[in-house]
Amino acid sequence: MKIHQLIIHFIAFTISIGQATSLYAKEHKVDKNNFSAHLYELLDRAENGDMIVLPPGNFFLDRELRVSTKGLTITGAGPRETILDFSNQKQGAQALFVRGWNITLKNFAIAHPGGDGVVIRNSSKVLISNLRINMGEAPDSSNGGYGIYPVSSRHITIENTEVSGASDAGIYIGQSIYTSIQNNHSHHNVTGINAENSQHVYIKNNRLQNNTVGALIVSLPDMLYPKSDNIIFEDNIIDDNNLKNFALEGNVVSQFSPGIGIALIATSNVFIDSTVLSKNDNADILIAGYHFLNRPPYGAAFTPWVKSTSISNPFGAVNILWDGETTEEDPLPLCVSGEAVISTLGQDKKVITSNKLHCSLSKPEQIEVMSPDV
Repeated sequence: MKIHQLIIHFIAFTISIGQATSLYAKEHKVDKNNFSAHLYELLDRAENGDMIVLPPGNFFLDRELRVSTKGLTITGAGPRETILDFSNQKQGAQALFVRGWNITLKNFAIAHPGGDGVVIRNSSKVLISNLRINMGEAPDSSNGGYGIYPVSSRHITIENTEVSGASDAGIYIGQSIYTSIQNNHSHHNVTGINAENSQHVYIKNNRLQNNTVGALIVSLPDMLYPKSDNIIFEDNIIDDNNLKNFALEGNVVSQFSPGIGIALIATSNVFIDSTVLSKNDNADILIAGYHFLNRPPYGAAFTPWVKSTSISNPFGAVNILWDGETTEEDPLPLCVSGEAVISTLGQDKKVITSNKLHCSLSKPEQIEVMSPDV
């Protein structure tokens, strides 16, 4: 299966969600004059295929929303028309918690959650579309850590969504497989996008600006999936990611200095193609092994270094900071097609062009994507 077939599968997956919910949906409109009580009631008694329609307006909620009904759709009037404000939240670790199958959230905003924004756990076929998530009035360590947080899930699509103010990651994907992250704007977070120990992730046409780190792809030991692997990263705009780091001390992301476009830590098979990288003051791309994080020791089963990274068709010279680590198994883990200024940690910068880092690494020929009906 070639890369264009992977894209087709993601499109088919998204379409299948819309067809399944629209075919069987029972539409329930939330009463604007009794919004909070009515919404919680509708969620409690929702049935397979229901659609809950949120009216326009700014609505204050004091406890988290929980979604677990198969085939449920929650839709608003638009991300600037329907605003769910959690600034007075007293109960729950997030604004909206999802655990289920074939669930769609679209066309509304979440503001000032008491913890994280949208948490998706142990779920499959979840579509997040056209949301706006504002984690706080300004970047602050007291803001919730994650705007969107799928973990231990599969077939997640996040699209056309704006996230800001997260003290860890605007858009996070952890220990998950088959994820599409497209056409989003993630800004004023510590990391714009963070993929951690996830595999078969497609990241395309996103704007990552004014974060501390535009995108972080990382592998940590002792996780469900041993590596962040098979990550396709193309046609993104990653610029001016120089925001002061405001993560809580001790978090993985708290160790990064401002000014990094993309950070690859202990990853495998990452393909960066046709992406704009500019005005990231420290490095457009940081490539380093697990040791960079100064984290606890790891077992023998964990591979701590970066393997197989391809950077092709960059727009202008790319500033790369690389730890220079190689192995006998992978003597040249970095391939650049185009001009790059590469700085090996602790050494002087030097200009390396594609003919000096030429290798045969290409995008994956085979990515087995499960049927949307599974």
